[in-house]
Amino acid sequence: EQAMTGIDLGIIWLIGLIFALVFWKKLPHVARYAGAFALGIWLFWFFTMQQGRYLIPALPFFAVMAGAAYAAANKPVRIVFAAVVALGVGWSVWTLQTARPASINDLITACQAINTSAAPTDKVAVFDENRCFYLDREYIWAQPDHAEGLIPWDSYKNADEWLADFKRRGYVWCLNGPGGEDGRRWRELFAEALSSDKVVEVGSFGRFKVYHIP
Repeated sequence: EQAMTGIDLGIIWLIGLIFALVFWKKLPHVARYAGAFALGIWLFWFFTMQQGRYLIPALPFFAVMAGAAYAAANKPVRIVFAAVVALGVGWSVWTLQTARPASINDLITACQAINTSAAPTDKVAVFDENRCFYLDREYIWAQPDHAEGLIPWDSYKNADEWLADFKRRGYVWCLNGPGGEDGRRWRELFAEALSSDKVVEVGSFGRFKVYHIP
């Protein structure tokens, strides 16, 4: 998640986990059960999809275990624990302010360009990107990975048919992130529309491009 948002909170949880393991024998049973449950979530996460946000359900249980370890420690250790956590929080706040990836700034700029130019009723189709909460317009993740059954990509005979359907639905803006050629139908239709100027590039913002369907 740090690579996407510039926020790095992992060190805080790692510190808490280390303290919990050090004082494991002194932890009450409920804290150990919480730790075991969190471990189960972590194992499931590790062997399925290693996206940081999907680990969030385990964090409250890790927190219970870390809190119990803090309560079991003596005063000098508590001071060290609190100081290290404070440093971790400070580091996270600093990275948020100074180390946000350039790609996020480019994405924000692209979204702001649409917010400024699009009519209030215009909708946005998003491709190869899923962090579009900066948009002030209704949007959809339009590629088949996210819009399965919502957009009939395989039934469009050509770009004209696709564009007519999009305009009927109100999707007259496209925000495209960095993506490669994978032979999918939607990429073929998009390339066809671009080559015939039926989709117009409005601006390029780093790795992101904004298009308009006139």
